[in-house]
Amino acid sequence: MTYAMAVLLIVTLCNVLARGIGEGYAVFVLPITNEFGWNRSEVTSVYGVYMLAHGAMAPFMGWLFDRFGARMTYGFGFSIMGLGFLLASSAEGIWQLYFGVGIGAGIGVAAIGMVTAAGLVSRWFNGKLTLAMGVAYGGLGTGVIALAPLTEILIQAYGWRATYQIMGTILLVICPFILLLPWSKLSAGNPAFYSKPKPVSAREHFGSLLQAFSTIPFWAITIAFFLTAVTIYAVALQSVAYLVENGYSPLTAATAYGIAGALSVVGMIFTAWLCDIFGRKLVLTFSYSFSAIGILCLALIGQTHLGVFLIGYVFFFGITQGSRGPVFTSLVAHHFPNHVAAVYGATTIGLGAGGAFGSWVSGWLLDWTGSYTPAFF
Repeated sequence: MTYAMAVLLIVTLCNVLARGIGEGYAVFVLPITNEFGWNRSEVTSVYGVYMLAHGAMAPFMGWLFDRFGARMTYGFGFSIMGLGFLLASSAEGIWQLYFGVGIGAGIGVAAIGMVTAAGLVSRWFNGKLTLAMGVAYGGLGTGVIALAPLTEILIQAYGWRATYQIMGTILLVICPFILLLPWSKLSAGNPAFYSKPKPVSAREHFGSLLQAFSTIPFWAITIAFFLTAVTIYAVALQSVAYLVENGYSPLTAATAYGIAGALSVVGMIFTAWLCDIFGRKLVLTFSYSFSAIGILCLALIGQTHLGVFLIGYVFFFGITQGSRGPVFTSLVAHHFPNHVAAVYGATTIGLGAGGAFGSWVSGWLLDWTGSYTPAFF
């Protein structure tokens, strides 16, 4: 169990960086808008590219993991994301943000996030797989609370360009240490229920995906990812700018965003635990209902400016943000036990496409109507 817990710790910490840095773009929206004078749909389209790259590349990251292992996948992810942020720091046009923040960070997060984590965790945990996935997903929420306020502090002190330089440099410094970890032992899995297969070829990898494409569980999980992501990213990406424009300071808005992310850690683990007791249908129904209440509270802030609605948004939206992910991932492991990373990566296309559409349409609706309400609706 020592290696099992080490794996869980490593993938959780990598998720902290993946989500904290990737989702941190919400804090950059206003500074970038103010410098370049772009409309909101242009600025949020960068995040749309990020989500598309994340979703589109996830199956390839699953193949990279199955073929070459975690060392290569993590090393590639940290390096390309670090270089992407360095490119973004010198942006003079939106295309550089598309390549740096959109494509670079999107591919990087696909490599160091839950695709690789799902492949590793499923090798070590069997009976408590949903709970273990919940802990790994918890790193995603921890990343937001840990890095969103820090990112805002860095932006206020040094500007958004220097902040991207700092973030890119940190990722590149971490990369060699990741490569030196004993991945042969960490990837071995629990011999009681996992027997490491031989490395698969690209043909075998994508052949297994074609088989998954013909099943109802694959499309059910993918569509669930898509619809959830449309809603969550239409709201979360705009939330910091929305709160600032309704009278809150940038640091307060970023902190509220971060606390919501921190609560998601509790929600992910608690939801996974409750699913093991009461079943997925009942628990997820309450989870989606709480998300809707949180969005309603956020919308009411603009009408009443009452602090109670900010608390309601942070609690109800935060406690359920990302809480469905561990359940979907455990379903992938249940239905496709021999190809977890590959199939999970493919279902992430739904997540990426939904996040891209949600983030873009929220910016477009704001530009078209001058109000956040249609996106929240």
